[in-house]
Amino acid sequence: MSKPEMSLTTVPVSGMIRHSDGTMGSKKFQVKVIEVKRKEEDPSNQIKSPNEKTSNIQPVDREEYLIKEIIPTPYDMTSMVMLEETSNVLRECIDAMVTNIECFGWMFRPRPLKDEDSVKYRQAVETEFMVLQGAFDILCPEIPFMEVRKRIRRDLELTGNAYMEVVRNIDTFELLELNHVPSHRIRLMKLDKEFTPYEISYIDSEDSYKLKTRTRRKRFRRFVQLDSFSNPVVYFSEYGDPRPRDKITGKIMDASEITIGNRATEIIHFKLYSPRTPYGIPRWVGRWVSIQGSRRAEEINFFTLSNNHVPSMFVMVENGELTEASVARLTEVIESQVAGDPNYSKAVILEAEAAENEVFPGQMKGAKVSVKELGKTQQKEQMFKEYDDNNQLKVSRSWRLPPILIGRADDYTRATAQASIAFADQQVFHPERSTIDNEINRILRDAGVTWHLFKTHTPNITDNEVLIKAMEASEKSGGMTPRRADVLMQDIFEGSLGPLPKGIDPDIPFTIQFAQAQNAMIPTGGQTEPVERSDSDWVKEYVSTILRNAE
Repeated sequence: MSKPEMSLTTVPVSGMIRHSDGTMGSKKFQVKVIEVKRKEEDPSNQIKSPNEKTSNIQPVDREEYLIKEIIPTPYDMTSMVMLEETSNVLRECIDAMVTNIECFGWMFRPRPLKDEDSVKYRQAVETEFMVLQGAFDILCPEIPFMEVRKRIRRDLELTGNAYMEVVRNIDTFELLELNHVPSHRIRLMKLDKEFTPYEISYIDSEDSYKLKTRTRRKRFRRFVQLDSFSNPVVYFSEYGDPRPRDKITGKIMDASEITIGNRATEIIHFKLYSPRTPYGIPRWVGRWVSIQGSRRAEEINFFTLSNNHVPSMFVMVENGELTEASVARLTEVIESQVAGDPNYSKAVILEAEAAENEVFPGQMKGAKVSVKELGKTQQKEQMFKEYDDNNQLKVSRSWRLPPILIGRADDYTRATAQASIAFADQQVFHPERSTIDNEINRILRDAGVTWHLFKTHTPNITDNEVLIKAMEASEKSGGMTPRRADVLMQDIFEGSLGPLPKGIDPDIPFTIQFAQAQNAMIPTGGQTEPVERSDSDWVKEYVSTILRNAE
Protein backbone atom coordinates (compact mmCIF):
# COMPACT_ATOMS: atom_id res chain seq x y z
CA MET A 1 0.00 0.00 0.00
CA SER A 2 1.47 3.37 -1.00
CA LYS A 3 1.83 6.23 1.43
CA PRO A 4 -1.24 8.48 1.51
CA GLU A 5 -1.18 12.12 0.52
CA MET A 6 -2.39 14.65 3.10
CA SER A 7 -3.59 18.15 2.40
CA LEU A 8 -4.18 20.73 5.15
CA THR A 9 -6.17 23.89 4.44
CA THR A 10 -6.50 26.71 7.01
CA VAL A 11 -9.22 29.38 6.81
CA PRO A 12 -9.20 32.28 9.35
CA VAL A 13 -12.61 33.46 10.55
CA SER A 14 -13.62 35.99 13.20
CA GLY A 15 -16.95 36.38 14.97
CA MET A 16 -18.85 36.96 18.24
CA ILE A 17 -19.68 34.32 20.85
CA ARG A 18 -21.85 34.31 23.97
CA HIS A 19 -20.14 33.22 27.23
CA SER A 20 -21.75 31.26 30.06
CA ASP A 21 -22.41 34.45 32.08
CA GLY A 22 -24.29 36.01 29.17
CA THR A 23 -21.58 38.44 28.13
CA MET A 24 -20.47 38.74 24.52
CA GLY A 25 -16.94 38.61 23.26
CA SER A 26 -15.05 38.48 19.99
CA LYS A 27 -13.28 35.36 18.92
CA LYS A 28 -10.81 34.44 16.21
CA PHE A 29 -11.39 31.07 14.56
CA GLN A 30 -9.18 28.96 12.39
CA VAL A 31 -10.85 26.24 10.39
CA LYS A 32 -8.49 23.50 9.24
CA VAL A 33 -9.58 20.74 6.85
CA ILE A 34 -7.56 17.53 6.76
CA GLU A 35 -8.08 15.35 3.68
CA VAL A 36 -6.35 12.01 3.22
CA LYS A 37 -6.11 10.46 -0.26
CA ARG A 38 -4.38 7.36 -1.51
CA LYS A 39 -2.09 7.72 -4.50
CA GLU A 40 -3.49 4.69 -6.31
CA GLU A 41 -7.07 5.93 -6.07
CA ASP A 42 -8.59 5.69 -9.54
CA PRO A 43 -11.50 8.09 -10.12
CA SER A 44 -12.76 5.88 -12.96
CA ASN A 45 -13.70 3.19 -10.43
CA GLN A 46 -16.13 5.46 -8.64
CA ILE A 47 -19.82 5.39 -9.46
CA LYS A 48 -20.81 8.48 -11.40
CA SER A 49 -24.15 10.01 -12.13
CA PRO A 50 -25.30 9.74 -15.76
CA ASN A 51 -24.32 12.77 -17.78
CA GLU A 52 -27.34 12.69 -20.05
CA LYS A 53 -30.39 14.63 -18.93
CA THR A 54 -33.56 12.59 -18.51
CA SER A 55 -35.96 13.66 -21.24
CA ASN A 56 -39.30 15.01 -20.12
CA ILE A 57 -42.28 13.36 -21.76
CA GLN A 58 -43.95 16.19 -23.61
CA PRO A 59 -47.22 16.11 -25.59
CA VAL A 60 -46.95 16.88 -29.29
CA ASP A 61 -48.24 20.07 -30.87
CA ARG A 62 -51.79 19.69 -32.20
CA GLU A 63 -51.05 21.42 -35.53
CA GLU A 64 -48.16 19.03 -36.18
CA TYR A 65 -50.52 16.15 -35.42
CA LEU A 66 -52.95 17.25 -38.12
CA ILE A 67 -50.51 18.28 -40.85
CA LYS A 68 -47.97 15.47 -41.16
CA GLU A 69 -48.70 12.25 -42.98
CA ILE A 70 -47.02 10.24 -40.23
CA ILE A 71 -48.96 10.71 -37.02
CA PRO A 72 -46.60 11.85 -34.23
CA THR A 73 -46.65 9.91 -30.98
CA PRO A 74 -48.28 11.59 -27.96
CA TYR A 75 -45.08 11.03 -25.95
CA ASP A 76 -41.41 10.45 -26.68
CA MET A 77 -41.29 6.68 -27.23
CA THR A 78 -37.52 6.37 -26.77
CA SER A 79 -37.68 8.13 -23.39
CA MET A 80 -40.49 5.84 -22.31
CA VAL A 81 -38.47 2.76 -23.21
CA MET A 82 -35.44 4.07 -21.31
CA LEU A 83 -37.41 5.03 -18.21
CA GLU A 84 -37.28 1.55 -16.70
CA GLU A 85 -33.48 1.82 -16.70
CA THR A 86 -33.59 4.57 -14.06
CA SER A 87 -36.77 3.76 -12.13
CA ASN A 88 -36.61 1.73 -8.92
CA VAL A 89 -40.07 0.18 -9.35
CA LEU A 90 -41.12 0.32 -13.02
CA ARG A 91 -39.06 -2.72 -14.03
CA GLU A 92 -40.52 -4.83 -11.22
CA CYS A 93 -44.10 -3.97 -12.20
CA ILE A 94 -43.53 -4.74 -15.87
CA ASP A 95 -41.73 -7.99 -15.04
CA ALA A 96 -44.75 -9.03 -12.96
CA MET A 97 -47.07 -8.39 -15.91
CA VAL A 98 -44.81 -10.24 -18.36
CA THR A 99 -44.32 -13.26 -16.10
CA ASN A 100 -47.92 -13.72 -15.01
CA ILE A 101 -49.48 -13.21 -18.45
CA GLU A 102 -47.03 -14.70 -20.94
CA CYS A 103 -44.76 -17.18 -19.16
CA PHE A 104 -47.02 -20.11 -18.23
CA GLY A 105 -47.10 -21.64 -21.70
CA TRP A 106 -50.05 -22.40 -23.96
CA MET A 107 -51.99 -25.27 -25.48
CA PHE A 108 -54.29 -26.08 -28.38
CA ARG A 109 -57.66 -27.01 -26.97
CA PRO A 110 -60.14 -28.88 -29.19
CA ARG A 111 -63.11 -26.79 -30.22
CA PRO A 112 -66.30 -27.72 -28.30
CA LEU A 113 -68.29 -30.18 -30.42
CA LYS A 114 -71.53 -32.04 -30.13
CA ASP A 115 -71.28 -35.58 -28.80
CA GLU A 116 -71.92 -37.21 -32.14
CA ASP A 117 -69.55 -34.79 -33.91
CA SER A 118 -66.69 -35.49 -31.49
CA VAL A 119 -66.71 -39.11 -32.68
CA LYS A 120 -67.33 -38.27 -36.31
CA TYR A 121 -64.45 -35.79 -36.62
CA ARG A 122 -62.02 -37.38 -34.17
CA GLN A 123 -59.49 -38.27 -36.85
CA ALA A 124 -59.56 -34.75 -38.32
CA VAL A 125 -59.06 -33.20 -34.88
CA GLU A 126 -56.07 -35.42 -34.09
CA THR A 127 -54.48 -34.76 -37.49
CA GLU A 128 -54.83 -30.97 -37.14
CA PHE A 129 -53.36 -31.11 -33.65
CA MET A 130 -50.20 -32.79 -34.93
CA VAL A 131 -49.91 -30.24 -37.75
CA LEU A 132 -50.28 -27.34 -35.32
CA GLN A 133 -47.63 -28.70 -32.98
CA GLY A 134 -45.15 -28.98 -35.81
CA ALA A 135 -46.02 -25.58 -37.29
CA PHE A 136 -45.51 -23.72 -34.01
CA ASP A 137 -42.04 -25.18 -33.61
CA ILE A 138 -40.87 -23.15 -36.63
CA LEU A 139 -43.34 -20.27 -36.50
CA CYS A 140 -40.77 -17.95 -34.91
CA PRO A 141 -37.44 -18.77 -36.58
CA GLU A 142 -35.10 -16.54 -34.56
CA ILE A 143 -36.48 -16.68 -31.01
CA PRO A 144 -39.08 -18.92 -29.31
CA PHE A 145 -42.73 -17.97 -29.54
CA MET A 146 -42.86 -17.36 -25.79
CA GLU A 147 -40.00 -14.86 -26.07
CA VAL A 148 -41.89 -13.07 -28.86
CA ARG A 149 -44.89 -12.76 -26.57
CA LYS A 150 -42.73 -11.54 -23.68
CA ARG A 151 -41.22 -8.77 -25.80
CA ILE A 152 -44.62 -7.74 -27.12
CA ARG A 153 -45.95 -7.55 -23.57
CA ARG A 154 -42.97 -5.50 -22.37
CA ASP A 155 -43.44 -3.02 -25.21
CA LEU A 156 -47.15 -2.79 -24.47
CA GLU A 157 -46.62 -2.01 -20.78
CA LEU A 158 -43.74 0.42 -21.38
CA THR A 159 -45.11 2.44 -24.29
CA GLY A 160 -48.78 1.47 -24.48
CA ASN A 161 -48.14 0.01 -27.96
CA ALA A 162 -46.84 -3.31 -29.30
CA TYR A 163 -46.52 -4.73 -32.80
CA MET A 164 -46.40 -8.27 -34.20
CA GLU A 165 -45.39 -8.92 -37.80
CA VAL A 166 -47.33 -11.58 -39.73
CA VAL A 167 -45.46 -13.11 -42.69
CA ARG A 168 -47.44 -15.07 -45.30
CA ASN A 169 -46.68 -16.94 -48.49
CA ILE A 170 -47.65 -14.56 -51.29
CA ASP A 171 -48.95 -17.39 -53.48
CA THR A 172 -50.82 -19.66 -51.08
CA PHE A 173 -51.47 -17.07 -48.31
CA GLU A 174 -50.10 -19.64 -45.86
CA LEU A 175 -48.92 -18.40 -42.47
CA LEU A 176 -45.12 -18.59 -42.30
CA GLU A 177 -43.80 -16.47 -39.43
CA LEU A 178 -44.77 -14.32 -36.44
CA ASN A 179 -42.17 -11.76 -35.38
CA HIS A 180 -41.81 -9.00 -32.80
CA VAL A 181 -41.25 -5.42 -34.00
CA PRO A 182 -39.88 -2.88 -31.44
CA SER A 183 -42.61 -0.37 -30.67
CA HIS A 184 -40.49 2.75 -30.23
CA ARG A 185 -39.55 2.71 -33.95
CA ILE A 186 -43.05 2.18 -35.41
CA ARG A 187 -45.25 5.10 -36.42
CA LEU A 188 -48.87 5.12 -37.55
CA MET A 189 -50.00 6.81 -40.75
CA LYS A 190 -53.37 8.33 -41.43
CA LEU A 191 -56.32 6.13 -42.28
CA ASP A 192 -57.15 5.59 -45.94
CA LYS A 193 -59.76 7.96 -47.26
CA GLU A 194 -61.69 5.15 -48.96
CA PHE A 195 -63.12 1.90 -47.63
CA THR A 196 -61.59 -1.35 -48.83
CA PRO A 197 -63.50 -4.68 -48.91
CA TYR A 198 -61.83 -7.57 -47.10
CA GLU A 199 -62.81 -11.00 -45.82
CA ILE A 200 -63.08 -12.34 -42.28
CA SER A 201 -63.06 -16.06 -41.47
CA TYR A 202 -65.48 -17.88 -39.18
CA ILE A 203 -66.47 -21.47 -38.33
CA ASP A 204 -69.98 -22.49 -39.33
CA SER A 205 -71.01 -25.04 -36.70
CA GLU A 206 -74.33 -25.62 -38.49
CA ASP A 207 -72.60 -26.72 -41.69
CA SER A 208 -70.16 -29.44 -40.61
CA TYR A 209 -67.84 -26.87 -38.97
CA LYS A 210 -66.69 -25.58 -42.34
CA LEU A 211 -64.39 -22.59 -42.52
CA LYS A 212 -66.24 -19.78 -44.30
CA THR A 213 -65.60 -16.13 -45.07
CA ARG A 214 -67.70 -13.01 -44.93
CA THR A 215 -66.98 -9.69 -46.67
CA ARG A 216 -66.57 -6.49 -44.68
CA ARG A 217 -65.40 -2.96 -45.52
CA LYS A 218 -62.80 -1.01 -43.61
CA ARG A 219 -60.48 2.01 -43.84
CA PHE A 220 -57.05 0.47 -43.44
CA ARG A 221 -53.92 2.11 -42.08
CA ARG A 222 -50.25 1.91 -43.02
CA PHE A 223 -47.39 1.55 -40.56
CA VAL A 224 -43.81 2.69 -41.04
CA GLN A 225 -40.63 1.72 -39.24
CA LEU A 226 -38.13 4.53 -38.64
CA ASP A 227 -34.36 4.42 -38.25
CA SER A 228 -32.39 6.19 -35.51
CA PHE A 229 -32.64 9.47 -37.47
CA SER A 230 -36.46 9.26 -37.83
CA ASN A 231 -36.28 8.41 -41.51
CA PRO A 232 -38.69 5.83 -43.01
CA VAL A 233 -37.05 2.43 -43.45
CA VAL A 234 -39.83 0.00 -44.32
CA TYR A 235 -43.62 0.13 -44.58
CA PHE A 236 -46.15 -2.41 -43.29
CA SER A 237 -49.77 -3.11 -44.15
CA GLU A 238 -52.41 -3.45 -41.47
CA TYR A 239 -53.36 -7.05 -40.78
CA GLY A 240 -56.19 -8.15 -43.06
CA ASP A 241 -55.50 -5.60 -45.80
CA PRO A 242 -55.78 -7.64 -49.06
CA ARG A 243 -53.99 -5.06 -51.25
CA PRO A 244 -50.34 -5.73 -52.14
CA ARG A 245 -48.11 -2.88 -51.00
CA ASP A 246 -44.50 -1.92 -51.74
CA LYS A 247 -42.52 -2.07 -48.51
CA ILE A 248 -40.06 0.69 -49.59
CA THR A 249 -42.48 3.30 -50.96
CA GLY A 250 -45.61 2.28 -49.06
CA LYS A 251 -47.71 2.50 -52.22
CA ILE A 252 -50.23 -0.04 -53.53
CA MET A 253 -48.66 -2.34 -56.14
CA ASP A 254 -50.00 -3.90 -59.30
CA ALA A 255 -50.47 -7.67 -59.16
CA SER A 256 -47.87 -8.17 -61.89
CA GLU A 257 -45.22 -6.38 -59.82
CA ILE A 258 -45.54 -8.54 -56.71
CA THR A 259 -42.38 -10.37 -55.63
CA ILE A 260 -41.24 -11.88 -52.38
CA GLY A 261 -38.64 -9.17 -51.87
CA ASN A 262 -40.73 -6.04 -52.32
CA ARG A 263 -44.12 -6.86 -50.81
CA ALA A 264 -44.87 -5.34 -47.43
CA THR A 265 -45.76 -7.75 -44.65
CA GLU A 266 -48.72 -7.29 -42.32
CA ILE A 267 -48.61 -5.99 -38.79
CA ILE A 268 -50.97 -6.30 -35.82
CA HIS A 269 -51.14 -3.30 -33.50
CA PHE A 270 -51.76 -4.04 -29.81
CA LYS A 271 -52.45 -0.95 -27.74
CA LEU A 272 -53.85 0.34 -24.46
CA TYR A 273 -56.74 2.37 -25.83
CA SER A 274 -56.83 6.14 -25.48
CA PRO A 275 -59.70 8.26 -26.87
CA ARG A 276 -57.43 11.16 -27.84
CA THR A 277 -54.90 9.42 -30.07
CA PRO A 278 -54.69 6.37 -32.36
CA TYR A 279 -51.65 5.32 -30.36
CA GLY A 280 -51.92 3.60 -27.02
CA ILE A 281 -50.93 5.25 -23.74
CA PRO A 282 -49.28 3.21 -20.95
CA ARG A 283 -50.93 2.71 -17.60
CA TRP A 284 -48.15 4.37 -15.64
CA VAL A 285 -48.11 7.68 -17.52
CA GLY A 286 -50.11 9.42 -14.77
CA ARG A 287 -47.41 8.41 -12.28
CA TRP A 288 -44.54 9.90 -14.25
CA VAL A 289 -43.89 12.54 -11.55
CA SER A 290 -43.73 9.83 -8.87
CA ILE A 291 -41.24 7.81 -10.93
CA GLN A 292 -39.01 10.84 -11.45
CA GLY A 293 -39.40 11.90 -7.80
CA SER A 294 -38.14 8.55 -6.55
CA ARG A 295 -35.17 8.82 -8.88
CA ARG A 296 -34.31 12.29 -7.58
CA ALA A 297 -34.60 11.11 -3.97
CA GLU A 298 -32.22 8.22 -4.63
CA GLU A 299 -29.75 10.55 -6.34
CA ILE A 300 -29.76 12.89 -3.33
CA ASN A 301 -29.02 9.97 -1.00
CA PHE A 302 -26.32 8.71 -3.35
CA PHE A 303 -24.55 12.07 -3.67
CA THR A 304 -24.81 12.63 0.06
CA LEU A 305 -22.70 9.51 0.59
CA SER A 306 -20.39 9.96 -2.39
CA ASN A 307 -19.73 13.70 -2.03
CA ASN A 308 -16.18 13.93 -0.68
CA HIS A 309 -16.75 17.46 0.70
CA VAL A 310 -18.81 16.11 3.60
CA PRO A 311 -16.44 15.57 6.59
CA SER A 312 -16.59 12.55 8.82
CA MET A 313 -15.91 14.52 12.02
CA PHE A 314 -15.46 17.96 13.59
CA VAL A 315 -12.52 18.53 16.00
CA MET A 316 -13.34 21.67 18.03
CA VAL A 317 -10.55 23.39 19.99
CA GLU A 318 -11.31 26.30 22.32
CA ASN A 319 -8.62 28.72 23.57
CA GLY A 320 -5.87 27.07 21.63
CA GLU A 321 -4.81 25.25 18.51
CA LEU A 322 -3.52 21.82 17.66
CA THR A 323 0.19 21.36 17.19
CA GLU A 324 1.66 20.01 14.01
CA ALA A 325 2.36 16.73 15.81
CA SER A 326 -1.33 16.47 16.80
CA VAL A 327 -2.44 17.08 13.23
CA ALA A 328 0.00 14.45 11.99
CA ARG A 329 -1.27 11.99 14.60
CA LEU A 330 -4.89 12.66 13.60
CA THR A 331 -3.91 12.08 9.97
CA GLU A 332 -2.33 8.76 10.91
CA VAL A 333 -5.50 7.67 12.74
CA ILE A 334 -7.66 8.50 9.71
CA GLU A 335 -5.31 6.57 7.46
CA SER A 336 -5.22 3.48 9.66
CA GLN A 337 -8.91 3.35 10.58
CA VAL A 338 -10.61 4.44 7.35
CA ALA A 339 -10.67 2.09 4.34
CA GLY A 340 -9.93 4.74 1.77
CA ASP A 341 -13.46 6.10 1.31
CA PRO A 342 -13.02 9.80 0.45
CA ASN A 343 -16.25 10.64 2.25
CA TYR A 344 -14.82 9.37 5.55
CA SER A 345 -11.24 10.53 5.02
CA LYS A 346 -11.81 14.14 6.03
CA ALA A 347 -11.83 15.91 9.37
CA VAL A 348 -12.54 19.59 10.09
CA ILE A 349 -10.56 21.28 12.88
CA LEU A 350 -12.27 24.34 14.37
CA GLU A 351 -9.87 26.40 16.58
CA ALA A 352 -10.92 29.45 18.59
CA GLU A 353 -9.09 31.88 20.88
CA ALA A 354 -9.96 35.23 22.46
CA ALA A 355 -9.32 38.27 20.30
CA GLU A 356 -6.10 40.05 21.38
CA ASN A 357 -5.68 37.58 24.27
CA GLU A 358 -8.71 39.03 26.15
CA VAL A 359 -10.08 36.96 29.01
CA PHE A 360 -13.72 37.39 29.97
CA PRO A 361 -15.43 36.41 33.22
CA GLY A 362 -16.43 32.78 33.14
CA GLN A 363 -14.17 32.01 30.23
CA MET A 364 -12.00 28.92 30.61
CA LYS A 365 -8.30 29.75 30.69
CA GLY A 366 -7.18 26.26 29.59
CA ALA A 367 -7.63 24.71 26.16
CA LYS A 368 -10.66 22.50 25.53
CA VAL A 369 -10.85 19.87 22.79
CA SER A 370 -14.05 18.08 21.71
CA VAL A 371 -14.88 15.79 18.78
CA LYS A 372 -18.21 15.64 16.97
CA GLU A 373 -18.57 12.52 14.78
CA LEU A 374 -20.72 12.89 11.67
CA GLY A 375 -20.17 9.54 9.97
CA LYS A 376 -22.63 7.54 12.06
CA THR A 377 -25.32 10.15 11.51
CA GLN A 378 -24.90 9.83 7.75
CA GLN A 379 -25.07 6.04 7.94
CA LYS A 380 -28.29 6.00 9.94
CA GLU A 381 -30.24 8.63 8.05
CA GLN A 382 -31.97 7.94 4.74
CA MET A 383 -33.74 10.93 3.30
CA PHE A 384 -37.16 10.74 1.59
CA LYS A 385 -37.78 7.12 2.63
CA GLU A 386 -41.52 7.61 3.18
CA TYR A 387 -41.80 9.66 0.01
CA ASP A 388 -40.08 6.93 -2.03
CA ASP A 389 -42.27 4.19 -0.51
CA ASN A 390 -45.43 6.13 -1.33
CA ASN A 391 -44.24 6.70 -4.90
CA GLN A 392 -43.57 3.00 -5.43
CA LEU A 393 -47.04 2.19 -4.09
CA LYS A 394 -48.61 4.71 -6.49
CA VAL A 395 -46.81 3.23 -9.50
CA SER A 396 -47.75 -0.36 -8.66
CA ARG A 397 -51.37 0.74 -8.31
CA SER A 398 -51.32 1.76 -11.96
CA TRP A 399 -51.42 -1.98 -12.75
CA ARG A 400 -53.46 -2.90 -9.63
CA LEU A 401 -50.62 -5.20 -8.60
CA PRO A 402 -50.41 -6.57 -5.05
CA PRO A 403 -47.09 -5.73 -3.33
CA ILE A 404 -46.05 -9.38 -3.12
CA LEU A 405 -45.67 -9.54 -6.92
CA ILE A 406 -43.10 -6.73 -6.97
CA GLY A 407 -40.96 -8.12 -4.15
CA ARG A 408 -42.60 -6.47 -1.13
CA ALA A 409 -43.87 -9.37 0.98
CA ASP A 410 -43.06 -8.23 4.52
CA ASP A 411 -46.59 -8.46 5.94
CA TYR A 412 -47.88 -11.47 3.98
CA THR A 413 -48.94 -14.86 5.24
CA ARG A 414 -49.65 -17.86 3.06
CA ALA A 415 -53.39 -17.18 3.09
CA THR A 416 -53.08 -13.48 2.23
CA ALA A 417 -50.48 -14.24 -0.46
CA GLN A 418 -52.78 -16.78 -2.15
CA ALA A 419 -55.73 -14.41 -1.96
CA SER A 420 -53.71 -11.54 -3.46
CA ILE A 421 -52.38 -13.63 -6.33
CA ALA A 422 -55.83 -15.07 -7.06
CA PHE A 423 -57.33 -11.58 -7.12
CA ALA A 424 -54.62 -10.26 -9.45
CA ASP A 425 -55.03 -13.22 -11.80
CA GLN A 426 -58.78 -12.76 -11.97
CA GLN A 427 -58.88 -8.97 -12.30
CA VAL A 428 -55.63 -8.14 -14.13
CA PHE A 429 -53.85 -11.04 -15.83
CA HIS A 430 -56.71 -13.18 -17.16
CA PRO A 431 -58.35 -10.39 -19.23
CA GLU A 432 -54.98 -9.61 -20.82
CA ARG A 433 -54.43 -13.28 -21.73
CA SER A 434 -57.86 -13.41 -23.33
CA THR A 435 -57.04 -10.40 -25.51
CA ILE A 436 -53.86 -12.01 -26.85
CA ASP A 437 -55.60 -15.37 -27.33
CA ASN A 438 -58.35 -13.78 -29.40
CA GLU A 439 -55.82 -12.21 -31.77
CA ILE A 440 -53.84 -15.43 -32.20
CA ASN A 441 -57.04 -17.41 -32.80
CA ARG A 442 -57.99 -14.89 -35.48
CA ILE A 443 -54.63 -15.47 -37.18
CA LEU A 444 -55.00 -19.25 -36.96
CA ARG A 445 -58.58 -19.14 -38.25
CA ASP A 446 -57.45 -17.10 -41.26
CA ALA A 447 -54.72 -19.69 -41.80
CA GLY A 448 -57.31 -22.49 -42.00
CA VAL A 449 -57.27 -23.90 -38.44
CA THR A 450 -60.72 -25.37 -37.82
CA TRP A 451 -60.77 -27.80 -34.91
CA HIS A 452 -58.59 -26.13 -32.27
CA LEU A 453 -58.44 -22.95 -30.21
CA PHE A 454 -55.28 -21.36 -28.87
CA LYS A 455 -55.37 -21.07 -25.08
CA THR A 456 -52.77 -19.49 -22.78
CA HIS A 457 -52.12 -21.40 -19.60
CA THR A 458 -53.00 -19.85 -16.25
CA PRO A 459 -51.06 -20.48 -13.03
CA ASN A 460 -52.37 -23.25 -10.83
CA ILE A 461 -53.68 -21.12 -7.96
CA THR A 462 -56.30 -23.68 -6.87
CA ASP A 463 -55.43 -25.99 -4.00
CA ASN A 464 -55.17 -29.47 -5.56
CA GLU A 465 -56.67 -31.15 -2.50
CA VAL A 466 -59.76 -28.94 -2.69
CA LEU A 467 -60.06 -29.63 -6.43
CA ILE A 468 -59.80 -33.41 -5.96
CA LYS A 469 -62.47 -33.37 -3.25
CA ALA A 470 -64.78 -31.36 -5.50
CA MET A 471 -64.21 -33.83 -8.35
CA GLU A 472 -64.95 -36.78 -6.06
CA ALA A 473 -68.19 -35.24 -4.79
CA SER A 474 -69.26 -34.35 -8.31
CA GLU A 475 -68.41 -37.82 -9.61
CA LYS A 476 -70.50 -39.54 -6.93
CA SER A 477 -73.49 -37.40 -7.83
CA GLY A 478 -73.12 -38.25 -11.52
CA GLY A 479 -71.88 -34.84 -12.60
CA MET A 480 -68.20 -35.73 -13.18
CA THR A 481 -67.70 -37.82 -16.28
CA PRO A 482 -64.30 -38.96 -17.63
CA ARG A 483 -64.52 -36.33 -20.36
CA ARG A 484 -65.00 -33.48 -17.89
CA ALA A 485 -62.34 -34.83 -15.57
CA ASP A 486 -59.91 -35.01 -18.49
CA VAL A 487 -60.46 -31.32 -19.24
CA LEU A 488 -59.70 -30.36 -15.63
CA MET A 489 -56.61 -32.55 -15.49
CA GLN A 490 -55.30 -31.04 -18.72
CA ASP A 491 -55.35 -27.61 -17.05
CA ILE A 492 -53.53 -28.95 -13.99
CA PHE A 493 -50.84 -30.78 -15.96
CA GLU A 494 -50.72 -28.08 -18.67
CA GLY A 495 -51.03 -30.44 -21.60
CA SER A 496 -53.01 -33.14 -23.29
CA LEU A 497 -53.21 -36.49 -21.48
CA GLY A 498 -53.98 -38.44 -24.63
CA PRO A 499 -57.12 -40.40 -25.46
CA LEU A 500 -59.10 -42.23 -22.80
CA PRO A 501 -58.50 -46.02 -22.49
CA LYS A 502 -60.42 -48.03 -25.03
CA GLY A 503 -63.74 -49.25 -23.69
CA ILE A 504 -64.31 -46.32 -21.31
CA ASP A 505 -67.41 -44.30 -22.07
CA PRO A 506 -66.36 -40.63 -21.70
CA ASP A 507 -69.86 -39.45 -20.82
CA ILE A 508 -70.80 -41.94 -18.06
CA PRO A 509 -69.35 -41.44 -14.53
CA PHE A 510 -66.57 -43.92 -13.99
CA THR A 511 -67.99 -45.29 -10.72
CA ILE A 512 -71.08 -46.45 -12.60
CA GLN A 513 -68.94 -48.08 -15.27
CA PHE A 514 -66.74 -49.71 -12.66
CA ALA A 515 -69.74 -51.04 -10.73
CA GLN A 516 -71.18 -52.53 -13.90
CA ALA A 517 -67.86 -54.18 -14.67
CA GLN A 518 -67.67 -55.69 -11.17
CA ASN A 519 -71.19 -57.10 -11.48
CA ALA A 520 -70.20 -58.67 -14.79
CA MET A 521 -67.32 -60.54 -13.11
CA ILE A 522 -69.14 -62.08 -10.08
CA PRO A 523 -68.64 -65.91 -10.07
CA THR A 524 -71.77 -68.13 -10.00
CA GLY A 525 -72.15 -71.48 -8.17
CA GLY A 526 -68.92 -73.44 -7.97
CA GLN A 527 -67.33 -71.68 -10.88
CA THR A 528 -63.99 -69.98 -10.28
CA GLU A 529 -63.88 -68.07 -13.54
CA PRO A 530 -65.85 -64.83 -13.85
CA VAL A 531 -69.00 -64.89 -15.89
CA GLU A 532 -69.90 -61.91 -18.02
CA ARG A 533 -73.43 -60.77 -17.37
CA SER A 534 -73.61 -57.94 -19.86
CA ASP A 535 -73.75 -57.98 -23.61
CA SER A 536 -72.27 -54.51 -24.06
CA ASP A 537 -69.07 -54.38 -26.05
CA TRP A 538 -67.21 -52.16 -23.64
CA VAL A 539 -67.81 -54.53 -20.72
CA LYS A 540 -66.47 -57.49 -22.72
CA GLU A 541 -63.34 -55.63 -23.63
CA TYR A 542 -62.93 -54.24 -20.12
CA VAL A 543 -63.19 -57.73 -18.55
CA SER A 544 -60.82 -59.30 -21.08
CA THR A 545 -58.27 -56.55 -20.40
CA ILE A 546 -58.39 -57.22 -16.65
CA LEU A 547 -57.99 -60.97 -17.20
CA ARG A 548 -54.99 -60.47 -19.48
CA ASN A 549 -53.34 -58.19 -16.93
CA ALA A 550 -53.99 -60.73 -14.17
CA GLU A 551 -52.26 -63.46 -16.17
